[in-house]
Amino acid sequence: MGVTVDSNMRFDIHINKIVTKAHQRAALISRCFKSKKPDVPFKAFTVYVRPSLEYCSAVWNPGYLCDKNKIKSVQRRFTRRLKGLHSLSYVNRLKGLNADSIELRRLKTDLVTMYKILFSTSSAGTFQSCSVV
Repeated sequence: MGVTVDSNMRFDIHINKIVTKAHQRAALISRCFKSKKPDVPFKAFTVYVRPSLEYCSAVWNPGYLCDKNKIKSVQRRFTRRLKGLHSLSYVNRLKGLNADSIELRRLKTDLVTMYKILFSTSSAGTFQSCSVV
């Protein structure tokens, strides 16, 4: 499935791996897109970076605040680099981009997954479609 778990059933290794990969991709987008409109590079971020942070999050959803902050830091840092948005708070940057936080998106995914399990729209014992809302 592509999710790394250690012998203590913790997902620290997986979270560190996806956060590192996401920071690298976000930095590449920042270097490649020099648009005056912040929504253009943010669209690239949503296509190339966010899916790696959200893949199968219903399985590995972090319970520790430090892990949640690591994941959130990717989007926070990227939106801070966008032209015209660096002086705004994180919440206001997201409002300006008409975007949800990573944590809210994971919550929506968890709710959709739970709905699918309860109402048998997917296999109850497996996570065949770890999709993002």
